[in-house]
Amino acid sequence: MNVMGCSAPDIFVTIETGFEAAGPALLSLLTPGCTDIVKMKLGHSPWHSRGIRSVIKGVAAPFAVEANKFLYKIGYFTAERGLYYWMVADIATEFVTTWQSLAFAAEQCPLPSAGTAYGYIATFIYGPDQDTLLGYFPLHNVTGMAIGLNQITVFPGFQGSLAFSAVFDSWPIRGKGVSVTTWMTEDDNPTPISMFKTNDPPSQPKNETAGHLSFDTLHTFSRKDYYLHIHNTGEEYAQAVGGSYTLTMSGHPTGVLPWGCHLKKTSIPHL
Repeated sequence: MNVMGCSAPDIFVTIETGFEAAGPALLSLLTPGCTDIVKMKLGHSPWHSRGIRSVIKGVAAPFAVEANKFLYKIGYFTAERGLYYWMVADIATEFVTTWQSLAFAAEQCPLPSAGTAYGYIATFIYGPDQDTLLGYFPLHNVTGMAIGLNQITVFPGFQGSLAFSAVFDSWPIRGKGVSVTTWMTEDDNPTPISMFKTNDPPSQPKNETAGHLSFDTLHTFSRKDYYLHIHNTGEEYAQAVGGSYTLTMSGHPTGVLPWGCHLKKTSIPHL
């Protein structure tokens, strides 16, 4: 179950489908069969004989030569014991197969297509040796995310990626070249993600930086906050003169908080 199509089912899906598969298996074990009828006629009542006594009374005796002696001679109860274990093995196999199939089917759900959020990098001016957060303005948001004053937030139950690019130039005199470093961080972790540096003098066209990261909040109860950072390491003022960001998201039902995605029920197991 930990290597299934969409992703491994969480404990709630596993328990729910386990109970659903256990019902038919228990019913098969408790339902009287032909061997129970034979044992009743031979005087060896099964433990649930009282419950089926009315059924047994109307059943004809088994074919016999010299009555019960024939059945004992062919080792009926030895064979019956083997058939019982065979039946248990068959029911156990069917139970596991049904359980796995139901869990597999539950994971094959349509994603809610949260879509792509986007915006542009703000044309802020950053002073020499200024280390701060990169400014941006949202143009379009989607379900499962939010824009704060300094961060882009992703709520539980989603997966996707965040990417941005920014173009810088010197200010107030253009074309002098800038030395800028940008990167991203997640939550309170200061470790830089996708660090990128411009060149000074500007041997790189347009002094552009970029960044990219993937996120996964499918199995979390808490949100994730992402920050865009900038450090102007040069001696000139640097202005962001272009750039944008995109946040591509999809929901998924295996998260502990499935935002808007419903399990696809099935009545016929398939494996």
